[in-house]
Amino acid sequence: MDPHETDPEDLAASAVSAAAPEVLDNEASNKKRCTRRRVLDAAKKQKYLSSQQKEDQYTARNASNHAGIMKASEGTVVKVEYTGSLEDGTVFDSNVGGEPLEFTIDEGSVIKGFNDTVKEMSIGDEKEVTLPPEQAYGITRQSLIISAPRANFPEHIKIGQTLALQGPNGQKFPGKIIAIGSEVTIDFNHPLAGKTLRFKIKLLDAKKPD
Repeated sequence: MDPHETDPEDLAASAVSAAAPEVLDNEASNKKRCTRRRVLDAAKKQKYLSSQQKEDQYTARNASNHAGIMKASEGTVVKVEYTGSLEDGTVFDSNVGGEPLEFTIDEGSVIKGFNDTVKEMSIGDEKEVTLPPEQAYGITRQSLIISAPRANFPEHIKIGQTLALQGPNGQKFPGKIIAIGSEVTIDFNHPLAGKTLRFKIKLLDAKKPD
């Protein structure tokens, strides 16, 4: 569950009652959070295809698909290649040279600005788009930055670590430790919340669902 869809009181209750928060590997956790709605929850990456192999594959498919759907629209299953970067040019995610990202337009599995950009594209189109936080991972919410007694947490925690706290209904919420004292302060905002994002997107395929 995305923390942005969570009642902050549930997070607070989880932190206050946390008996044994799960310490996560920062790199793996952050990547998981960014990849899910990250832009995007893509399927497991399989063996990489070379750029030429990938181009040949989609050229052949598209050539035989002229009678099918060539433009993305609501309900269309699309495959895209993308690179996401911050305003300073730092790349935070890319699938170029790897498995295309597949999702269904307007299904809600990717961030709104990304979805809406692809929705206006045709197969073969390439676009560069800048998304404000409201069209990406939202603004930073102070209600998702909470503190709880230090005694509720393992001794070995440190600033910068990611913890997974379990909510009242069993769901897990990953958050980053930003301060440790008599209380531990955890930020449950998405790592890209509050940031303007830039994407280079290429629509590789678009078809009606089976």
